[in-house]
Amino acid sequence: GRLRLISGFLLESELNENGQDAVERRMINQSIIPNPSDGLAYPDGLFNPNGTDVSNDGVTPIPSTIAGDSRYAGAGASYFDNGVYNIGVRPIAEDIGRGGDDAFGWPLSLATLMFKNLGGPGYEPGVPLPTFVCTHPTATSPCDSVLDATGGLFEPTAQDQLINPGVEGNPVKPLLPPYLAPWASQINVGDSTPELDEVFSGVNTLTDIAMLEGFADTLGPFNPAGVLPESLNRGEGSQMGTWPNVNRVARNGSFKAPQLRNVELTGPYFHNGSKLTLRQVVDFYTRGGDFPVTNAAHRDFNIMNLNLEVQSNLSEAEKVALVDFLLQLTDERVAHEQAPFDRPEFFVPLDGTAPENTFGRDGFQANVANGMFLHVPVVGAGGRDAAGLVPARLPNFLGIASTPDPNGWDHYDDLGPTPPAPPPVTGITTTTPPGSAGNPGAGAPVAAATAPRGGGCSSTAGGNATALVLLASALLLRLRRRRDA
Repeated sequence: GRLRLISGFLLESELNENGQDAVERRMINQSIIPNPSDGLAYPDGLFNPNGTDVSNDGVTPIPSTIAGDSRYAGAGASYFDNGVYNIGVRPIAEDIGRGGDDAFGWPLSLATLMFKNLGGPGYEPGVPLPTFVCTHPTATSPCDSVLDATGGLFEPTAQDQLINPGVEGNPVKPLLPPYLAPWASQINVGDSTPELDEVFSGVNTLTDIAMLEGFADTLGPFNPAGVLPESLNRGEGSQMGTWPNVNRVARNGSFKAPQLRNVELTGPYFHNGSKLTLRQVVDFYTRGGDFPVTNAAHRDFNIMNLNLEVQSNLSEAEKVALVDFLLQLTDERVAHEQAPFDRPEFFVPLDGTAPENTFGRDGFQANVANGMFLHVPVVGAGGRDAAGLVPARLPNFLGIASTPDPNGWDHYDDLGPTPPAPPPVTGITTTTPPGSAGNPGAGAPVAAATAPRGGGCSSTAGGNATALVLLASALLLRLRRRRDA
């Protein structure tokens, strides 16, 4: 694995500097069809159905740098916002996500905003930065690959530049408006010597060899036998360019990924609630998402066909074991709403007619009777059990079982019968306003049986592409070592 070299003051700097590591550069769009020559997936290497010797990025591969059938090969690389991913839940045209703009017209993408801070408000990534300046031409190029690596865009480090030259992530001349520029994210920097905390990115650079940020031989098809860690076997920062366009940014269709803790309770999954069970989530990731071709230009490289890719090819038993593992991430104190996860009393407005809180708790209770608020009572430190709430453990969304159920839906189901009616839940009450279709007479408390728990429909627990793929890989290795023992 990669060495952990950051500690002390360097660690403090890494954590506290503005927007540090909010932007990263890495491969993109691992081919959904592995290369038949070696069984591996390559970035931007989707098979070309026309059979021509051009990979998915539209550029003829260089035979000396790409193994196997070049129609399946590629070197795609891009800048991304850290923690947000396009995993192919919906087509980009329907769900643009981080590719949109805020209410003031600025991009939601931190990587795009970073490039605008370097190239000007009108600059759009994917083309050379007009502010990139070369001052050391060579006999074969207008730019020296070392002296002009960052084009004069960034401030030199505090070290003696004659002894230890380098530049940091702060722009020399920020070009966003003064009210925005100080908060724009910095470009990614190195995490190991000799470029520790220095710019580790090939701005205005094309790199036609697939490399992850910082290392070439610990993941992927470049050298499957590679075992050296990042600090000992990696490309230099100036080589970390993008492909097939300079300054490429992947942002469209990307959404923020949540953690996997208590994932059992946080369905339905993905930002649109499209998956009901954890097995459906596992199947989604192992097949490479639902729209791998439609979203190819912005698809995260961790999303690949794990059923076919030679380093993954998950078996049925391994998929079941992965669901087992995910279910073990539930904290039973959360599931029973016990301290320190017991909840206070609160009142939730049900629609836009609910008035502002100018009346305190007594007024809230009066408005519950009017059907404007949902009353969620306090649960003490002893949790639902001690409070006598039914069920004693928080139910999953729509009552999905967490153990195999041959007569209904459970987290191990990929497809199955119509989900059962959700179980009744006590402890949450609301009322239907008098005279409504559901209550022609006076309002009376009813059980809010359909009230989602543990995040309900707003949950996106299935969106963590990186976490789930890495968990799958780790679990796969553990299972195989046990099987081989």
